[in-house]
Amino acid sequence: MKADHIDFDNRKLYVFFQPMDMNLTQFIKKRFKRGKGRLDETNEIKVITRQILLGMKYLNEELGILHRDLKPDNIMINENPLCIKIIDFGTCKDLSVETGPHTSYVSTRWYRAPECVLRSHHYNFNSDIFAVGCVMAEMYLGHPLFPGTSELD
Repeated sequence: MKADHIDFDNRKLYVFFQPMDMNLTQFIKKRFKRGKGRLDETNEIKVITRQILLGMKYLNEELGILHRDLKPDNIMINENPLCIKIIDFGTCKDLSVETGPHTSYVSTRWYRAPECVLRSHHYNFNSDIFAVGCVMAEMYLGHPLFPGTSELD
């Protein structure tokens, strides 16, 4: 849902959120806990990944927004029908207006693109797509693809 009413003169903002069942981390754990083994790769993983990619395409190509913190905790999901929403834009960057080098520290460690791990100040939408790949792998495996307890890991 979108904001219903924004009144800039009186500095009021009304925001309405669509209730969602859980985040993707909880969804993955729930599936593995049931003893099912993993998500149904022919349906669930394809549907979820497609929706994430469409969301990222809209953010990146249409709006020029670099999310910079895509991870299962920042993807909300409804089980029936299977529907996702990307959330937490606290570290996003609007590349349609901002130019120049970016901050070197971005995103949750386990989902960082190689250029961000190496602390590059020059990265782009590809770092978001790398995170999508890590999320997709986590849906298959049931655990993060690149877990670590420190920067070095």
